[in-house]
Amino acid sequence: YSSAASDVYKRQIYAGYLGFVLYGAAALSVGLLTSTMTNNQIVSAVVAMGILLALFFADRAFGSVSGKAGEIIGEMGVRGHFDDFSRGVIDTSNIVYFISLALFFLFLSMRTLESRRWR
Repeated sequence: YSSAASDVYKRQIYAGYLGFVLYGAAALSVGLLTSTMTNNQIVSAVVAMGILLALFFADRAFGSVSGKAGEIIGEMGVRGHFDDFSRGVIDTSNIVYFISLALFFLFLSMRTLESRRWR
């Protein structure tokens, strides 16, 4: 392998790692939300897996929904945003997507904990 080809492979690997870290942060925030909503660990894990599967397959579902709603559902899918990282493409819109997803679920977790405090 030449040095230039080696650099390309390194960039793809680093982009893939970045994608895994961002996807992991989003998945952990989903798990944290479901954990704050219930006292049962099994229920929390099943609900978190359901949410993550829904987000993973959302881009497949947008074909069955037409119009603006289909576009919104398609953009909510994790797979389309992660595929760019696996190809070695670092796009700021994908980074913003994963960070926004993690922050959204962390925000919901904080609100859930605050509501429990006042009960």
